[in-house]
Amino acid sequence: MPLAVPHGEAAVQFLRISTNGPCRDAARPRAVARQGVFALMVMAGLYSLLLMPSSANAQCAPPAGPGTPPPGTTVTCNGSANNENGTNGYGDGSQTGITINVKPSAIVTGSFGGPVGPPFTTANGIAVGNGNTINLLAGTTLNPTQVTGSSANGANGILAGDGNSISIGANSVVTGTSNGISVGNNTTPVAFAPCSDLENR
Repeated sequence: MPLAVPHGEAAVQFLRISTNGPCRDAARPRAVARQGVFALMVMAGLYSLLLMPSSANAQCAPPAGPGTPPPGTTVTCNGSANNENGTNGYGDGSQTGITINVKPSAIVTGSFGGPVGPPFTTANGIAVGNGNTINLLAGTTLNPTQVTGSSANGANGILAGDGNSISIGANSVVTGTSNGISVGNNTTPVAFAPCSDLENR
């Protein structure tokens, strides 16, 4: 059963929620001979390259704009999508009634690396309005599914309005400088699968 976080903005502004400790511990070798460490690292690197989605498909589609895509649209994020909407990974906060599927091991990032201060530019991994469904599909231990917002002026992994449904799959991470997830009122409880992370940094 997924863990459920009560709805409402204040309920998801925690410093850190982690349900992945036992899973990571179970996946990590307890003891590796010294001579085998390098070989293990090389194998892990090659494995991650094989699993990495093609850069030609590295985006969220269809693209977002003011009030678009229209309600009823299913958006698919593959590979590594960065700042597709200004400093937001996907969406500008005006999207309503859409479904966003972040595919296994995909990374959606919104970031602003500029100075702290006016005009106080923020960033969000995903930013949408009301009545949307956001699904982070299960990643792997080596390649987790990720949604990240990073800005010294404030950032959320997911910023959503009212009445949204958010599901965080296994081996998935949502990270924000301010909040992992920030939602409005009357939002369905956020569902966390085992081995998922929600972090503020």
